[in-house]
Amino acid sequence: MRFLILLASFLACISASEEQFRYWNGKKYAFTITEAMLVSTQDWNGSGNPPLSCGDALKAADAFIATLKPDAPYSWRFEGLTLMPRNTKWIWSGSWTLEWDKPMTGVWPHMSCYILMDGTVVRPVVSEHK
Repeated sequence: MRFLILLASFLACISASEEQFRYWNGKKYAFTITEAMLVSTQDWNGSGNPPLSCGDALKAADAFIATLKPDAPYSWRFEGLTLMPRNTKWIWSGSWTLEWDKPMTGVWPHMSCYILMDGTVVRPVVSEHK
């Protein structure tokens, strides 16, 4: 019986986290959002104003993308800020596309940023990408 309780707890921890990956400049950015990270944030039912305003989320997202500086003539083009539900919790997701100041073709790198409703920016684990 104790084994079944431990197994159920383990499986709940696995399903209670989400990973998102982005790739840029030879690096892999692994963003992990866990239930433990969300538990202390305020619940929101999706109506009215969210606990963290769009303006505050945008400031946090701008501060994050400013740490990723592409070489000229490249720059990050802001694509948007979106509310994303996670059970009874919500997060903000910011997104950018790398752009060049000349006509472009092909698929260009995309970067994301995740902000919890308490204003915490989810920091990625950065590793070399081969």
